Amino acid sequence: MKLSIATRILLAATAAILPLLPAERGSCDVGATSGGLWPPQGALHRGDLPRMGPEVGLRADCNGVPVYGFGYSYIYGLSPDLASGARIQVDNNAPTRKIVPKKSWEIRSNQIGATPPRMPRTARSDFQPFVGIHLIDGDSETYWACRGQNQPDVEPAWARIDLAKETPVDTIVIVPREDNHGMPGHLVVKVSQDGCHWETVYDNPNQEVPENAQPVNISFTRRPVKQIWVVGRNLRPLRDWGLHVFCVAEVKVLDEKGENAALVSRGAGVTVSSFESFISSQRETHRTLWPVHYDLGVKWIRVNYAGSVLNWRMVEREKGVYEIDPEADAAITESVKNGCRIIFGLGFTNWLYASQGHPDRKVEKQLFHTNELSVPLPPPTPEMLEGFKKFVQFMVKEYKDRADYFEIWNEQSGGYGGWGNAPPELFTQWVKEVSPIIKKIHPKAKVVMGSLSGLGPRREVGLDWLKACFEAGIAPYIDAIGWHGYYGAAPEDKEWLDYVKDVRETKALAESHGFKGEYLHSEWCIFAPYPRDITKLQWITEMVKAKHMARFAIANLGLDVMFFWNETWCDGHIDRDVGLFRNAFSASPMSESQPQPAYYVLRTLCTIFEDAQPAPMLVQFSNKERKLESWTFELPKGDRLVSVSLAGNSADDSPDYQTDITIPGETFGKAVAIDVLNGTEQDLIVSRNGTDAVLRGMLVKDYPIVLRLSKP
Repeated sequence: MKLSIATRILLAATAAILPLLPAERGSCDVGATSGGLWPPQGALHRGDLPRMGPEVGLRADCNGVPVYGFGYSYIYGLSPDLASGARIQVDNNAPTRKIVPKKSWEIRSNQIGATPPRMPRTARSDFQPFVGIHLIDGDSETYWACRGQNQPDVEPAWARIDLAKETPVDTIVIVPREDNHGMPGHLVVKVSQDGCHWETVYDNPNQEVPENAQPVNISFTRRPVKQIWVVGRNLRPLRDWGLHVFCVAEVKVLDEKGENAALVSRGAGVTVSSFESFISSQRETHRTLWPVHYDLGVKWIRVNYAGSVLNWRMVEREKGVYEIDPEADAAITESVKNGCRIIFGLGFTNWLYASQGHPDRKVEKQLFHTNELSVPLPPPTPEMLEGFKKFVQFMVKEYKDRADYFEIWNEQSGGYGGWGNAPPELFTQWVKEVSPIIKKIHPKAKVVMGSLSGLGPRREVGLDWLKACFEAGIAPYIDAIGWHGYYGAAPEDKEWLDYVKDVRETKALAESHGFKGEYLHSEWCIFAPYPRDITKLQWITEMVKAKHMARFAIANLGLDVMFFWNETWCDGHIDRDVGLFRNAFSASPMSESQPQPAYYVLRTLCTIFEDAQPAPMLVQFSNKERKLESWTFELPKGDRLVSVSLAGNSADDSPDYQTDITIPGETFGKAVAIDVLNGTEQDLIVSRNGTDAVLRGMLVKDYPIVLRLSKP
């Protein structure tokens, strides 16, 4: 195998320092670095760097612990002290230990997964309709858009155009979008000869929305110009997106002949503050952040559920010719080698099999090619089904050695991917024809019914839709059922409070039709965008997001439902904050993201719930003043896990709710409490009351404390 130069250098550097690192993994006491080694090593991660890939390196040291750079996202090697000084048991002076998180390849199994935004991809497959070049391509049907904001003035958005040579100029023209949207409320235009000294030739804090897409003509005394700087503030919301965006078609710079000098065909260049990648997200971010899945310790990665370069319409762009993006393919191979299991989506429609044969060219210029929502198709036809079956056959053959789970469609109950208003009975017919193809090629494969768009609260796209599929005979053709829902829900919301009931109703419905398979909550997230946007979302803080995520994840595990966070990161359409990474100021060519508290908490959950299976166990609490959430699990050698937290909405700073915890009739030699927010563990003081084990003076939080009870 031929290695890249960067990889060979990284391997050589790591080999030189391996003898200096400890051999064991688990919990550790971390102190300040003693100096002498650079890059710093701390007490972590023997030999991990080569396996994580060439995009990952050591970048800093904080209190003796390495800080890793996943591209330009910096991740602390242990869990940060997110609730510094938190106590777990009254009068317990035992030391706390940081848990060293395991990588995916070190974890035998867990039921935690991630739904990444999209997949790594080559530039050829990276269709980005809103990059800066469209300002100088001379095509008024193409647009540039800055990265969307959820408030008008989060940051200025700008474009700088450099002419090939200094040119006498007296007019600059801003050409708006055809629909009049995208013009900022405050428009400023500056010019320069040297890129250092700028003259303002236009400053309008009350820029009107152009009527009938009329260009904004900016005239001034003629002067020599080499650079033009166009700045937008007070950004208006863009129709359909719901984001505040500076989005225009062209910037024309007219020379003495009245000709546009700001064209790439005349040697002009353009730089922009950022660009909106929306659902497709940024290719560069995918390449650098894909390895965080292994750092998180998730055992499941769900791909191709939406907007992927491995969806049908991207793989088959010419009828009968299938082309797989090599970077996306390599990412799947790498994931499997690093201990992750793949849930591979198979969807969706394809223009080649529609009556019109292709989308409208003008519309297509302004849409992300990988976003199925952008190009609605008629209800799937027989021709579409036959084409889809051939696509499925090709893809399963390609990935039968790397994927064991194949999901047919996604959110079809909500009309996604061109399914439109086609009924559940038609979808069931498609599954009946497609599932045998998968099984014939890969007999051990699990077929996942395309995830439902909801569950109990939206019965028309959830339980009612599922019931119709069962009545149409889908049960023998599927091995797993997935669903989405409750985006942005909080513990005191009805959706959250009813979730356990909804899951049990779903299982009862499925089992009544003979289904004996698995269940997945294949997409779930809550939102903590900064700045907050109270007009669209139920906003919470980053800390509360981490706490609610931990509680909901453990509830799903306790219900024997696989839990998937959606999305691992998200650097496009950032107003919703669906990822585990925070988005700060925008930038081009790459908007950097940094981990939120939720990232570290999910990483800890992946480690401590290794091999855990839900198991009933009686747990009693002496204090009855507050409602508590508790879930119990069993580990392979008979050890138990008990998760306990306060019910109701969480806050940044948790109260301490004191209670004795009794485990009737249980004997165990040791009890350890795990603080999932801080990533620490502490030995507990265990008392006996006859045959009962008692943990006195426990301090329950508004986030999970997990008790690990070991057999003597």
